[in-house]
Amino acid sequence: MVGSRHRHGGFTLLELLVVIAIVAVVLALALAGVQRVRLAANRTVCSNNLRELGLGYQSYRVAHDVLPPLVISNAVRFLE
Repeated sequence: MVGSRHRHGGFTLLELLVVIAIVAVVLALALAGVQRVRLAANRTVCSNNLRELGLGYQSYRVAHDVLPPLVISNAVRFLE
């Protein structure tokens, strides 16, 4: 067959660019999801820390029948 073109099994430049663009979009969506999950985890950790502080405060008040001190005496000397 004279003049017939034989296509080899590789990608054209356009196909390669489309694949790269699709991979970039998928990665961007995945990273956004990971960031959202990380923020939710940090919010949960912060909430748990505040809960623990509240429980410690309450436990101290019940055990000593007085509110915990706001400052430590060494810190007061340091600030004066």
